[in-house]
Amino acid sequence: VQEGAELLLGELVSGDPIPTLVLPFLLLSDRRDLVLEPGPGRGLLARQSEDEAVLAALRAVRAGLWVSDRFGQARPDGPDALTAREIEVLELLAEGLANKQLAEILGISENTVKFHLSSVFSKLAVSSRTEAVTAGIRLGYLLV
Repeated sequence: VQEGAELLLGELVSGDPIPTLVLPFLLLSDRRDLVLEPGPGRGLLARQSEDEAVLAALRAVRAGLWVSDRFGQARPDGPDALTAREIEVLELLAEGLANKQLAEILGISENTVKFHLSSVFSKLAVSSRTEAVTAGIRLGYLLV
């Protein structure tokens, strides 16, 4: 598996500007030249990642996807967790829909949409729609 990871890393650093995977503490044998430098990365894996996870992440990054083994780990519990309806609102928000469109799709009033958005913003500690979507992705409420 390690040889495969080195091969894929070699492909990733071969020249063309492509998405990168940041492996902050991973050292692949003595091939330090193959470890990607932090920067405009599209992925982050912890040192404890299994070989299979690293290979899968490398393939996903190569395909232009965002990868992180941290997604979904920090989802709040208890009163700060989003309700099913708030997650629905957040999912539609991620599609770039306006409040009126959200209301029509969900079969609720625009005022109720605003109420749900206010609750989502408060629970996620954000102040904009973009921040809400970003936090939703980071916390695992939304899949990319």
